[in-house]
Amino acid sequence: MDFIARWGRIVDIKKIQDYKVVYFNNGLIFFRPKSELENVYIDPVLHKIADNTQNTWQKDRKYQEILDNTVQGKIVEDMFKSFINAHSRRIAYLSYDTIRSDSFKKHAPFDGFLFKEGNIYVDEAIERVNNDVERNKFGKVSDNTFDWLTKMSVFTVEIKSSKIPDKDYPKEEMPFTKLAYQQTIIDNLRKRDYFLYPKYGRSEGKNIHSFSDYVNYVGKKTSNKGGDFISQLLAGERKGHCDIYTRVFVDRNHSDSFIAYMLGYTLKTRFFENPEIINMPGGKSGDAVYFAYPIALSRGLNQLFIDSELWGNGEKVHAESKINYSFDQITRDFPAVAEDPNDYKTEK
Repeated sequence: MDFIARWGRIVDIKKIQDYKVVYFNNGLIFFRPKSELENVYIDPVLHKIADNTQNTWQKDRKYQEILDNTVQGKIVEDMFKSFINAHSRRIAYLSYDTIRSDSFKKHAPFDGFLFKEGNIYVDEAIERVNNDVERNKFGKVSDNTFDWLTKMSVFTVEIKSSKIPDKDYPKEEMPFTKLAYQQTIIDNLRKRDYFLYPKYGRSEGKNIHSFSDYVNYVGKKTSNKGGDFISQLLAGERKGHCDIYTRVFVDRNHSDSFIAYMLGYTLKTRFFENPEIINMPGGKSGDAVYFAYPIALSRGLNQLFIDSELWGNGEKVHAESKINYSFDQITRDFPAVAEDPNDYKTEK
């Protein structure tokens, strides 16, 4: 009996487009048989992306690992898009790969746009982004363009996919399909963080281990210091980043299905309210430095549709229509993640 059949006996499984989904322990678990995903590995577009992918914080990756990471990321993005499409209430997701004009030769500056259907600025957003990517040898989007996108409510999204760390699996011997096993995985994943690159010294992990270290590093590089400097530094850090961040954890080894755990999302502003700088854990990370924000404090994915910081809480926004859905209407199928973070301790 396969994973889906076994789980179907003990949990309520819903179908979202090509995926089966379980709402469990305030998170969403997506899964699909691996046999249905084999064609993704021969997608010429993904091979083209992998061919042009440069190792960043993960050094010395071989081509097969790069391709595998690319495929994993694309499957996870499709899961995210499927969730948005199934529960959007007039909110749409548009993948960057479907609108890019660089023939997949440069690094993608973000994963996609999130906007209200009918937003009159989407076409201009596509043009501005492609113009920036064409002009910049590394495919970067300018701070001004990111700022314009946010003001026009064409929000940029980064979807980070990660393999579940070995230590986040239960240490007790029990079946993978057991609810206690799954609960332990989710509880452990919530002790982890979202990541965002700083503007300076992103590979200075040998010298930067905290936000204080980062402030001192930038101060020396720019001959600035003092309290006002910190405010200016954070104001600069808020520019040139995506609006929305999510991190999806993947298991591909414990069953015949590709399984993804979606535990929420956060906005870029959260990284800078109580800024924390960490070194990327793991041997492949080299000396990478990141801003971190606890997944334990994130919002449930279904709150994305009614997030007042994005959509104005029902007030008129740039797409010239209103979002006035009730919370009960949005969460009928998938209740939101509880916002009390006290149950979880963030991993440092």
